[in-house]
Amino acid sequence: MEFIPKISVVMSVYNGCTFLKEAIDSILNQTFSDFEFIIINDGSTDNSLDIIKSYTDNRIKLIDNIVNKGLIYSLNKGIEEARGKYIARMDADDISEPERLQKQFDFLELNENIGVLGGDYISFSDKHSKRLHSIVNPNEIKAFLMFSATMCHPTLMIRKSVLSGNQLKYAESAKHAEDYDLWARLILKTGFGNLTDVLLRYRDHVNQVSHANNDTQLKNSNIIRENYLKCLGFQFTEKELAIHNLISSNKRIVSKEELLNIENWLLNLIQQNSKLKIITPEVLNKVLAKMWSDSCGNTKLGLTAFFVFLKSELKQYSNLSFVFYLKLLVKCLVRWVK
Repeated sequence: MEFIPKISVVMSVYNGCTFLKEAIDSILNQTFSDFEFIIINDGSTDNSLDIIKSYTDNRIKLIDNIVNKGLIYSLNKGIEEARGKYIARMDADDISEPERLQKQFDFLELNENIGVLGGDYISFSDKHSKRLHSIVNPNEIKAFLMFSATMCHPTLMIRKSVLSGNQLKYAESAKHAEDYDLWARLILKTGFGNLTDVLLRYRDHVNQVSHANNDTQLKNSNIIRENYLKCLGFQFTEKELAIHNLISSNKRIVSKEELLNIENWLLNLIQQNSKLKIITPEVLNKVLAKMWSDSCGNTKLGLTAFFVFLKSELKQYSNLSFVFYLKLLVKCLVRWVK
């Protein structure tokens, strides 16, 4: 009888020999053992292929691209070959925690409304180590996706039926933002969630795609945001879209006019959503209030930005403490000096 695994772990490798063994070992040593491990060697010119072939574990299924075809092609190939009920993503420079697969499998088995599941993770390098908390509320995830990818890609486990049933895959047109693009389409079809457990150690290093291809990533992310807003049903002008992308880009806001334009656009979103009920109003309003406070703290305007924040009706949607106001004031002054 053919072995049909519960989970298919999909990992693409291109010249990743430095950290590859740690990544592979972290999957093979999972407490949950009913999986296949699909590793795509994407035309590596280092000794990545030799490292993969050194393993004798029969759960490993090697796909060897003779030439480099890129991450998007390789991930789609891995998903196409996957036989598991669930697909777990993994990157060749990260480390999965031993109970990761078990925890995600157990949760998805009990929550059929959730089709995409991530979790907390530790970002680390030679210089730092920091736990990052993921958003648990599905409505908050949906709201934050209006601005950024939100989910941590290599922590995710996805129901294969959601992908195949909706004919969804990574898009070649969304290079270097392919994860964000897929989430923005998937969330219209299924529920998203995150565990509060640490599932992964995410390695932060200078050779990462996000560091090397920032311009392309930003350009494609802007297109994804536009399409997502349209799919949700929001109306906007080209100027308002530019303001939305400014908020999302984390670029420093240089004028009071820009800041007031951001305030007006966020209030516009609240007004539209109050009629359409696209996202639970209380949740969206809280998320937009956070985007507003972050924008006010990311200017070169000093006290001007702080007083604009104090006068805005957006602040009513957050339960703000004295400590918050103090921190925002300090941030405004520090950014002004720098």
